[in-house]
Amino acid sequence: MKKIKTINFLKKDKTEDKLFTCVVLILIYLLVFQGFSYIKSINLLEDEISNIKLSMNKKEESTLEVKKSTLLGDTKEVYDLLGVSNIQRLYIDNKQVEIEGKCKDLKVLDELEEIKSVNDVSVSSIEKKGSKYFFKVIYQIGGAN
Repeated sequence: MKKIKTINFLKKDKTEDKLFTCVVLILIYLLVFQGFSYIKSINLLEDEISNIKLSMNKKEESTLEVKKSTLLGDTKEVYDLLGVSNIQRLYIDNKQVEIEGKCKDLKVLDELEEIKSVNDVSVSSIEKKGSKYFFKVIYQIGGAN
């Protein structure tokens, strides 16, 4: 009788198993590495966003301080020009300023128009009583926009 060689298809090959496990382990390591790198990049982006928010808040605070200092500085210039005792009423609404006061000479009102931080000066009323002029002036404050 002849001997017949049979092939056992159910028998496992050790080399293929080792290769398969190596490939699976490499894929798992790559997946874990990418996961950690993505988490790190997300953390960096969150830090950058918080830094940007902080810088934006600081800019907003500084612009508010600049607006306040501009308003005070401009008002001080007007007080220095007209004199504190000559101003009877000062009303500020946003950038619009209304002043009622008195002066001896109308040249002071012309000088008010020459201040760099004062725009759109309009004298709404002038009245002469004795040797003094009583006036009402409305103007925009804050320099050239």
